[in-house]
Amino acid sequence: MTFNASFRCMISIELIMEIKPVTNNKEWRAFVCSKEPMTMLQSWNWGDFEEKQGHEVLRLGLYDNDELIGAGLYTIVRSRRAHYIVTHAGPLIDWQDAAQFNMFHEYIRAYCKENNLDFMRFRAPLSYEEEALKPFLAMGYKKAPMYFNAEYTMVLDLTKSEDELLASMRKNTRYYVRRAEKQGVTVRISTDPKDIDILFDVYQKTVERHHFVPYGKQFFVDEFEAFYKDDLIEILIAEKEGVALAAAFLVYYDDSAFYHHSGSVRTDPEVYAQYALQWALITRAKERGKTRYDFWGVAPTDDPNHPRAGLTLFKRGFGGQRVRWMHTLDFPIKKWKYALVWAFVKLERWKKRL
Repeated sequence: MTFNASFRCMISIELIMEIKPVTNNKEWRAFVCSKEPMTMLQSWNWGDFEEKQGHEVLRLGLYDNDELIGAGLYTIVRSRRAHYIVTHAGPLIDWQDAAQFNMFHEYIRAYCKENNLDFMRFRAPLSYEEEALKPFLAMGYKKAPMYFNAEYTMVLDLTKSEDELLASMRKNTRYYVRRAEKQGVTVRISTDPKDIDILFDVYQKTVERHHFVPYGKQFFVDEFEAFYKDDLIEILIAEKEGVALAAAFLVYYDDSAFYHHSGSVRTDPEVYAQYALQWALITRAKERGKTRYDFWGVAPTDDPNHPRAGLTLFKRGFGGQRVRWMHTLDFPIKKWKYALVWAFVKLERWKKRL
């Protein structure tokens, strides 16, 4: 269906705000990299990845008299249960200026109605505050039935020296890092697409142990290709005697590095390859001049019964700070359809104890 690509709001005789597509990669990247906190989920490359996955992508800019003052990377998802539009860690705006959010809200709501979408979804790039949710709930937004792209993460300050980073680790973690070195574990850095096979193989072995719903191999290939063309991704592989025991993607964007998708092989006796890998990821990010390392998703607390308790304990051993991001919010367009989707997802999460 057609849709008016421009949306204007006259604030005064002197000021006009307008939303329209951004077509210039350099303009987009300069703006996204000027915002805090940094996220790869609003990068041009993430949009390329979504397109490779078969989704339609909107790169929207909010302009004030031709100056870019806001941006949002939106993805249209058409699944069996629902059709919706979503932006992760966006839009990137001045969140103290309600008019800026309202511009995006009205534009996306009109887009949904014109393109027969069931609801609109966003997760603001803000730390969680219950009070901050109230204005959105008053507008008709609902708390999404689940989080998307890590509501809780661990972030490590890479401006510290390596000695300081080692000292901030848990004693056992530091021991396992050093033990892996003595066990003969080495970590190599690769940008060879063929090594995606190695990462996917150890990832599948992790899936078999922990029984979570996996991504397909094409997901890995598409993400690598989207970021590799701009030298923004590497594969790190921990090996012993030429055998891959753990591997991960390391994604870069501006001053940040992101630990994204990994896997490991269980050995007997135990070889601490995953500890060697994680330390190599951190030091490699420092080598590339990054000041912030994002471990990606963790459990909300240290509850030992949480399904992600083991993964969280592992990541927390390396130091860093747990961050809770704003809850994902949905705005129903077709209320009856959204209610069915909400109930279904809630039931599935209850079954999985999430």
